[in-house]
Parts: sequence; C-alpha cells; structure tokens
Amino acid sequence: VEWQGRSAVVKVQYPEAPSTMRADFWCLETLLWLIGEQNALGVVSQLRQQFEVELDYAQEAVHLRELHMAIRSAPEFVGRVVVPEPIPELTNGSVIGMEYLPGPKLEAVCRQRLEALGVDFKGKSFDEWLASRQRQNFEKMAHLATGAEAEAEEAPQRSRALRLATSAARWVGADALMWVARKYTELKVRWSSTADATVSLRSEELRETLRTVLSVHGFQLFFCPFFNGDPHPGNILLLPDGRIGLIDFGQCKGMQDADRDGLARLLLALAEPADSPGADARVAAAFAASGVRTANSDERFMALLPRLMFGRLQPELLDRERLREVFKGDRVEWMPTHVIMAYRAAMLLRGLCLSLQENVCIAEAWGPWARRWVEER
Repeated sequence: VEWQGRSAVVKVQYPEAPSTMRADFWCLETLLWLIGEQNALGVVSQLRQQFEVELDYAQEAVHLRELHMAIRSAPEFVGRVVVPEPIPELTNGSVIGMEYLPGPKLEAVCRQRLEALGVDFKGKSFDEWLASRQRQNFEKMAHLATGAEAEAEEAPQRSRALRLATSAARWVGADALMWVARKYTELKVRWSSTADATVSLRSEELRETLRTVLSVHGFQLFFCPFFNGDPHPGNILLLPDGRIGLIDFGQCKGMQDADRDGLARLLLALAEPADSPGADARVAAAFAASGVRTANSDERFMALLPRLMFGRLQPELLDRERLREVFKGDRVEWMPTHVIMAYRAAMLLRGLCLSLQENVCIAEAWGPWARRWVEER
C-alpha cells in the first residue's frame, strides 16, 4: 500500500488462524496424553503457550518496534541489517503496518542452489519444504531427548543416502564434503540458462551474508529485549543496496538476565574443542545450569544433547547407534521455554546454512555475543 508518499506493508491475520493453530495443538497433546508420553507432552504444552504469542498482533507490533530500534542503534549492524520501521497509524487489532523493504527473500537463493543439486521440492515452496524437514528433525530430537518410542523406520532410499553421506563425511570430513557440493552448485548455477541473476550470489558474498545473519540473531539473544525464534529464509530479505532485511516477529521470546547468563555460559562451553580435557563435564554442568532437568543427570547425555542442538554437523553425530545408546540412559524432564526457542532459532539457521552448503557451529557464531554479555556483567 501507499502511505503518506511511501510504500508500506500491512500484515493481516487470517480469521481462522487462532482456531486452526489451537486445534492442531489440541490433537497433538491429546495423542501424547493417550499414549502416556508425559515428558513430550510437557514440551509440547510449553510450545503451545509460546505459539499463542504469534496470534497476539499487538504484542508482535511491540516486538517489531523494539527490534527495529535495537538493531538500528547497534553500530555493528549500521548499513548491514534493517528491521522495518513500524507504522502505528496502520496498526490495530489484527493488523500491523510497517515500511516496505524491497528485494528477494533468501529462500530464493536456497531454492536455486538446491535445485542445482537435483533436489525435488515436489511442488512445495522452499519454506514448506524446509519446514517439513525441520519439523521431522525437531520431532526426532524430541523423541530421543524425552525417551519416547523410536519413530518409524526411514524410507530405504533416504536411509541409504544418509549412510552414504555419513560414510563420505567420515572419510573426507563434513567440511570438505560441503566444499565440493558448494563448488559443484556454483558451477551449475553459473551455467544454467534459467538461473535468476537477482538471487545469484558469489561464494564470498553468500558466506558474508550468512555470517551477518547468524551474528544479528546472536545479538538479539543477549542485547535485545526479544529474540526471533522463527528466522527461516522466508523472513530474510536481500535488499538492492546490499543490506539484509529481517521481517515477521510473531515468534519472539524475551529473557531475564539470569536466562541470558545460563545460555551464554552454555554456548561458551560448547564453543570449546570437544576433545579438550573436562569438556563434557563443563558442557553438562552449563546445560544443567541453563535450567534443563533430566531423569538421571547422565553426563554423556547432558553433554551430547546440547552439541546436537547448537553444534556443527559432525560424522559422529550422525551415528544412530551411538545416539540411541547415549539417549537410552537418560531423558529430558524439563527444558525452559527460552532454551527451546533458542534451539528452534539455531535449528532453522543451521538448516539454512546447510542448504547453502555451509557447515556452521551456532555456538561459535553466537559465542562473541555470549562472551561480551558475560564480560559486561
């Protein structure tokens, strides 16, 4: 729309959105109750309460205003990252008004590069495809972490592909495998007659974009009133002037200083080399101090789970037998909502990077902000 001589966006909530979301959660919670999965039920109930926030457009308008002001005033992101300026005159009830940010979404870059690798989206948008993959990964993590029954066996084709990828990663290393895939993709995109030049980024441009995206979300965790728990590539824009635009702040979470302290110390422990003396004990202690409670406080479990949540993709983390062995010895009984939402943001950002053939450690990417928080405290 046009508003006082400038382009604006009006975000309108669908009338059926609240009832649809609540019905979905009711079905899931009822199923978990019927099969007696009380630990998983507790996690899902926490998520339902958090997702209720997304239906509150007045609160989302607050998220938008606060993050716009915080990121605009951060010298590290001046000229690099922008959040739309809210328009209070266009905001009311189930409507939010904001400035228009031009440019393609980062999901277009992801889709182009994955199609070059031969990925079949089966008629889905990239967001739908990524959401289904992330949902599967989240459900698998929840099954393992809470001690729920193992999920159904994977399709033979996918299982064979996973074994092949795991074997290749063990032999040459995950990063080397990513490098080969990245170079192959760049050549395919460069020589494709159907490639969209507006979303074709050179390798270094793409790497710098991802570094900035990761950094600004780490900044949100420790130096903004709220952080966005839904940073999927459909919410990230590539502006014509080179800046990165961030939109859609329905799934935000605020934290108390004590929450930030616990999360910061966990990320710093995870950023240490895993084979350093006492690393597992430090990670397990930091995980417990962040508010996570397990049935047996098993150190191996308490060290492995956060590495899966915030670490880099490693071949040993794809070893299903090892995972089953460790997770058989313990289960999560309680995980604070802010840790769940931080993991959700980490999962989405790591999935984004992996879809662009970049293997990142979220704990390392957010580590500088965590260290600054601890030191300034």
